Amino acid sequence: MARLWFSAALLLLTACAQVGKRERLYPPLGRFVEVDGSLVHVLERGEGTPIVFLHGAYGGLDDFDATVFDALAPEGRLVALDRPGHGWSERGDGPSTPVAQAHWLARTLAALEIERPLIVGFSWGGALALAFALEYPERARGLVLLSPVTHALHRRPDPVYYVPAVPLFGPLMSHTLLPLAAHFLAPLGVARVFAPEPVPASFERSPLPLAVTPRRFAANTADLRHLDAALAAQSRRYYALSLPITVLFGEEDPIAPPLGQAYALKRDAPQTRLLPLPRAGHQILFSRTDDVVDSIRAALAATTGTGR
Repeated sequence: MARLWFSAALLLLTACAQVGKRERLYPPLGRFVEVDGSLVHVLERGEGTPIVFLHGAYGGLDDFDATVFDALAPEGRLVALDRPGHGWSERGDGPSTPVAQAHWLARTLAALEIERPLIVGFSWGGALALAFALEYPERARGLVLLSPVTHALHRRPDPVYYVPAVPLFGPLMSHTLLPLAAHFLAPLGVARVFAPEPVPASFERSPLPLAVTPRRFAANTADLRHLDAALAAQSRRYYALSLPITVLFGEEDPIAPPLGQAYALKRDAPQTRLLPLPRAGHQILFSRTDDVVDSIRAALAATTGTGR
C-alpha cells in the first residue's frame, strides 16, 4: 500500500512540474476581463470593425496570434478569446455546449463593448459561432467557419473523455495519468488533424501542450462529451439563419467530414458559401493560412460594404 501511495504522489508531483513548465512556455498573451465572476483571457489587435476569433478543441487564442493576426491587423479590431476553461480563461460554472457558451460569448462581448462583429470560428469554435447566431440573430454581421463541426458526428467520443467526470477517481486521473498520456499521444493526433498534409513548423506556437494540463484537459473532455447531442438539437434550427456564412474546409478532413458537416450546413442554410480546399485536412488554420486570411478579408468586405 505504501508503494502505491508513493507512486501516486510521484505521478502527481511529475504532473504538477509539467503544468508549471507548460504554463511558462505559453504565458498569457493578452489581458483579462471579468465575466460573471470569472476571468476571460482576451487578445486584441488593431482598430475598426470587430472580428472575433473562437478556437477549437485543444487550442487557444494563441492559434490565431500564430497564424492570421499579423496579416489581418490592418483590417479591423481583432479579438481572440480563450473559451471557458481553455488557455488562461477560467471555467466558471462550466458551460459545455455550444449554446451555453454562446450565452457566455454574448456576455463577454458586452463586457468588451463589441457590437455586431464578424465571427471566425475554427472546428468546435465553428459550432459555437453558429450557436451564437441562432441565439442572438441580430448581434453578428456574419460568420467565417473554418473546418467547422456543424452537425452530429454520430460517433461516440473516446472513453477517456468520460473519465474526468467520474467522482473522486476522475479528478485524480485528470491530475496524474491522463494529461501525461495525452501529452505523449498528442503527436499522433496532430498528424491526423493535418493529414494528408505535413505538420508545419509554425504549429509549435499552438498551445496544445498547455491544453493537456489537468484543468484544461477536463474542459476539453467535457466540451467533447456533450458536443454530439448538442449539435443534433442545434442543427435542427439552422433553417432560421439568415446572416452571411462562409465555410472554408479541407476536402479530405477526417475530423469534420465535409459531406456531413460543411455540405450539410449548405443544405440547411442555403446562403452559406462553401470554399473547399483540395488535398487539405482539418487543421487549415496552420496549413492553409493564406486561404484563411483571404476568406476573412472577403467576408469582411462583403458584410461592411468595403473592398480592397
